[in-house]
Amino acid sequence: ELLTGIETTDPDAARSLRSLVETKATDLQRDLPFAARALGIEGASDAGVEAVDPRFVPAVTAPALATLLATAEAPLVVAIDDVHLADASSLDVLRQLGTKVARLGWLLCVTAPEAGSMSRRGVESEVIELGPLDRASATRLIESLTEDDPVSTYELERMLPRPGGSPLSIQEIVSVRRSGASVDHIPAAVEGLAAMRLDQLAPERRRQLELAAVLGNTFRTDLYAELEEDGQSLTEWDDRLLEARGGERVRFANPVIREVVYNRLPFAHRIRLHSAVADEQRRRRAPAEELAKHLLKAERWTEALGVALEAGRAAEDRFANMEAIHWYQQALECGRYVELGPEARAEI
Repeated sequence: ELLTGIETTDPDAARSLRSLVETKATDLQRDLPFAARALGIEGASDAGVEAVDPRFVPAVTAPALATLLATAEAPLVVAIDDVHLADASSLDVLRQLGTKVARLGWLLCVTAPEAGSMSRRGVESEVIELGPLDRASATRLIESLTEDDPVSTYELERMLPRPGGSPLSIQEIVSVRRSGASVDHIPAAVEGLAAMRLDQLAPERRRQLELAAVLGNTFRTDLYAELEEDGQSLTEWDDRLLEARGGERVRFANPVIREVVYNRLPFAHRIRLHSAVADEQRRRRAPAEELAKHLLKAERWTEALGVALEAGRAAEDRFANMEAIHWYQQALECGRYVELGPEARAEI
């Protein structure tokens, strides 16, 4: 969506996709149906897809998607976090895209805990392995983050991370200090730092973050507004916890904050929030995978069973096999709470 400008849920998505291919990727017209199906865009054309052996569809789809994404304007920096969580099909698209970036004038950056998270075969690339911060680097980072309120020598000594410290832990330490907490009582773990920051917030801000945490790491602002009519902007607070992503989305600046907020929610309240989100997603006719996620978390098992099956079939139609397996497994999980006969279980 960010690269092509096409929102897959838009009623005109198929027309927009055909127009994009006709104007910027004429060599993709033959394989357009494969890209459209992988993106979940209906109506673009299914001609040719059914004639291909399903075993070979990914080999056609990955280069087609890479060609489509390559229509974005250059020069461009594309950053993808946590690539180790991507499925095999997505990694293949990234590798295909990697073969094109030098010609396109792009810089493609992916991050992962370990350097071997994706194959770089045929891709001109450089691996940068980040080790723990040494004392001098940590000191410079703290000083740069506290230029508006310099730390004393004593505070600096207390704020320096333990051996193996990361930039993330230093950022959280600085944020906790900025909120007024004493450096003598700063926890060592990032999760403890995040919890300490949250405890310093106003109640209305914590309520905002609770709903935001249920919506996910990144979410649409209009969806939030439908669920919480507090009239306050999510990003107007001076705590740097949420940041705008374009004009329609917001994300947690630090995923650890979202995780801590979510895990601290009382179980019953968490279920109520997920249920409210599911109702709104159903009203919006959201994709099955978005709806199923919240129905499962809301423990509405009967509804979740049907929607999880729908999400699995939709993923299967896109040849996203690992995603399809995930949703079929979720459907089987629902069978622990609703009646699911032997034949239905075997079919799943």
